[in-house]
Amino acid sequence: MEQLTDNDLPKLTDHNSFFLHAGNYNSACRNSDVLEILLDDIYLKQIDFSAESSLTIHVSAFSDCVISQWSVKGDSVCETENRRYELRSKESSLYYKSAAPVVYQSNAISNGCYMLLAIPKETFLHRFYDDNPFLYEFCNEMEKGDSMWAGKGIGVTPTMTNIIRDIDNAPYSGQLKKLYIESKIQELMVMQIGTFTQEGTTTSLKARDKELIREIKQYIEDNPASTKSISDLARMVGINQNKLKRGFKELFNNTVFGFITDIRMEKAKHLLLEKELFINEVADLVGYKYPQHFTAAFKRKYGFLPGDLRHGQ
Repeated sequence: MEQLTDNDLPKLTDHNSFFLHAGNYNSACRNSDVLEILLDDIYLKQIDFSAESSLTIHVSAFSDCVISQWSVKGDSVCETENRRYELRSKESSLYYKSAAPVVYQSNAISNGCYMLLAIPKETFLHRFYDDNPFLYEFCNEMEKGDSMWAGKGIGVTPTMTNIIRDIDNAPYSGQLKKLYIESKIQELMVMQIGTFTQEGTTTSLKARDKELIREIKQYIEDNPASTKSISDLARMVGINQNKLKRGFKELFNNTVFGFITDIRMEKAKHLLLEKELFINEVADLVGYKYPQHFTAAFKRKYGFLPGDLRHGQ
């Protein structure tokens, strides 16, 4: 089995804000063109390869990162913390790893293509966090500190493949090249997150299911600052998570996350009008760890910033 290790690759702790390296690895049984990019603190690795035997890629330099993995052509396997996940050709996945080493293994293939993005947790929260159900669940679970999969096996569309190729064939040089690659990474991540965000269709509910979902609704109303994830809420009453999400939408014409946000914003508005509290204190009281996320959610809900509410009194 041929192995390609990352021992000599740039690390996220390097101070160089933009590093790009393209190299070729040759042996009796494989030929690999490897592109590595360190963009501020985001690391990208793309491998175009032909291998007569399986290819193992060790990615162990990163901790506390979100990993976006793309199997553009060729089946691959990811192993981390004694867990194994198969990624088929033309599939991608998104997950968070705390500190455990990660090993990718690809099958023998001609003209294979594989890419990963390693994004530090704080960078991901700053650049890609948005007020939607998938990211809420993902970020909430990530804060617990355990490695976990956020989404698996979405299809790599032709548009996504073209973006990956655009990164590989980036024109320009210097700062313009950096900006171009950064825009392509942003576009690719938005498309991946958007795909995971899409919800399934609703189904009819049994009386017992409705009762359990109403129990969760009451819990949310009574505990606006709760940091329980949707999976936590489902386990709390003993209902399937997908049934909870679809059933909540069916019963209340709102997603679980949308309802949580509405309750939090109503509570926040009351606190801002009735209490002399700082914005970060209000954010904490309604369940937001990061005040900037609270501020963004508040503005999306009401169209103005939390501080403007007091100024308009």
